[in-house]
Amino acid sequence: MADTALILGDFRNRHPECHTLADMCAKLWGRVGRELVGVQILVGQILITAGGIVSISTAFNALSDHGACTVVFSFVSAALITLFSSIRTFSRLGWLTWVGFFTFFVAVFIFVVAVTTQDRPAAAPPTGDFELGWTAVAYPTFVAGITASANLFIFSSGSSMYLPVISEMRRPLDYRKAALLTGVLVCAMYLSFSLVIYRWCGAWISTPAFGSAGTLFKKISYGIALPGLVIGVGIYQQ
Repeated sequence: MADTALILGDFRNRHPECHTLADMCAKLWGRVGRELVGVQILVGQILITAGGIVSISTAFNALSDHGACTVVFSFVSAALITLFSSIRTFSRLGWLTWVGFFTFFVAVFIFVVAVTTQDRPAAAPPTGDFELGWTAVAYPTFVAGITASANLFIFSSGSSMYLPVISEMRRPLDYRKAALLTGVLVCAMYLSFSLVIYRWCGAWISTPAFGSAGTLFKKISYGIALPGLVIGVGIYQQ
């Protein structure tokens, strides 16, 4: 992730007229490259936004004890995302990004601590012995394997969305330092949190993962993470 971000950032700083990945591809492949990659970016953004709507509506469902339709929560989620994405410049979103980061970080941290205090994961059998199913080399089904691989790819594929940020930096040459710091922090948090969760949940991790710590901590985690989910997807869409 950091390597790609650095390569893209260096290219952009050598060609300040490039604002997005599509502009860069126009330098390499002309108008065909610009249009092709532009369509890919739009499709990717639509899918990411749709995934964000599903995540936020899932959070609302987790926090709610009544039978409101998921469609209603999805509509509310879409409205909130659109509201935040309508803010035109990153300079006006600065304080919101910190709010989003800290709320989501705290929520995940609480969840990670919570799973280490449970007798067993919520998805495990309620009584009797059970195996966590740890394995260094597994032989999953095609669907399970490709889903896990896609998660790793998606986790590290957001570097192209760093590019518009450079245009609003006071010192674009500082982008390298920011990209390196971001890469180190994200990889460290992702690796440490995921290893702890796998150690205590193993094969019994729930989907979504917040459910692995039980109903109470699922509500607490989603309640704290909700601003981060909305702001994060809104900024990405912006």
